Amino acid sequence: GDPEAQTLVFCHGWTCNAAYWTPQINAFAENYRVVVYDQRGHGNSDAGARPLGADVLADDLNSVLDATVPAGRTAILAGHSMGGMSIIAWAEKYPDQVDRRVAGVLLASTGTDNLVADSAIVPLPQRFPKVPVPVARRVMGATVPLVESSVTTRALRYIALSPNASGAEVAFCQQIVLGCPPRTRGGWGHALSALDIHEGLQNLTVPTTVLVGTADRLTPPVHARRLAAVLEEAGNLERLVVLDGVGHMSSVEAIDRVNDELLHLVGKAQALVG
Repeated sequence: GDPEAQTLVFCHGWTCNAAYWTPQINAFAENYRVVVYDQRGHGNSDAGARPLGADVLADDLNSVLDATVPAGRTAILAGHSMGGMSIIAWAEKYPDQVDRRVAGVLLASTGTDNLVADSAIVPLPQRFPKVPVPVARRVMGATVPLVESSVTTRALRYIALSPNASGAEVAFCQQIVLGCPPRTRGGWGHALSALDIHEGLQNLTVPTTVLVGTADRLTPPVHARRLAAVLEEAGNLERLVVLDGVGHMSSVEAIDRVNDELLHLVGKAQALVG
């Protein structure tokens, strides 16, 4: 887009790649400067040799901002799932950069900690103990290859989308997820299963919208409400948006609502500058 226009930086989630943001690229590239990147090990990005974790998420996003946000300018950041965690991890590690680099943040379908304990993929009765983190880390860290099949499609819909998702939405997400290398999926799954970046929320000192779908099994609404409560207490919550019947892939299932929230943040940023 126009290099002089407002910059929007999009951070995708676990097992996805930059193509995940195609609906937003199509919506915003004509009038804004749109930046997308492949997370480490995803898409066209190499995995590198560093141990995967919050520091890597933070450093990689910081490198993207160094390369794409000119001095004296600010960007709107949008993160989905692990992409939202990238933004929070970045704020935790680079607190002095937040106000200088960012004018607004959208955290979609994400969390900061307790990702295993609070997931609803395998709902357990209250009388049962939670899945032990070491067990969950082995499951999430598995490197079994995924192949296209009716079973895979049903599993993806159950885990990542909602019963209301269209066949085209499921197919779009499946193509992206199946393209993720098994070692990347396993490596990041292992890292995310024990992630704790909740302190980074205190450093998000810009207007921040939290968005989640009620049918999100990976990062259920309990995560969004927890994020919103911390941000509200600090005076930085812009809005908490709960989308009825929408699954984890919220920016695919609810394109217009997600885009509206981004436009709201852009408008607020421009009003502050003006």
